[in-house]
Amino acid sequence: GLDKRIVEVIALTVATARDNAYERNQHERLSVRLGFGRDWVRDVELLSPDTAAALSDTDRYIQRFTLAVIAENGRGTHDELNRLAATLGTANAIAILMVIARYTTHAMLVASLELSPPVPSIFEDGFNGDPSTATRGTAP
Repeated sequence: GLDKRIVEVIALTVATARDNAYERNQHERLSVRLGFGRDWVRDVELLSPDTAAALSDTDRYIQRFTLAVIAENGRGTHDELNRLAATLGTANAIAILMVIARYTTHAMLVASLELSPPVPSIFEDGFNGDPSTATRGTAP
């Protein structure tokens, strides 16, 4: 039930921070298809929410929270979680934690299995949302 933009901020943030190109490359494409744009994707992947021009205040807030949670595996983020719940609602705050956990777990699985990305980064092949403009990778 989370807004797709929030999910994509989390997915791209965790994938970039955890060096999970498998997931990052696919979510870059999904984000472009959803209309968020290549500049937005680039700014999310900078992992510098306070200087990313293409991010909204909510995007920055979610990214800061996500980075805090993954930095210490959730330790020391209780106050931030309470602020998130007060701002976006308890159900959304828990959903955000669940999405962070999902993509963190995915990064561990991909690393353990040594999976290669099924598609290249949008910054490697020029993907802009039009399937005819990009090369396709092959699944492992």
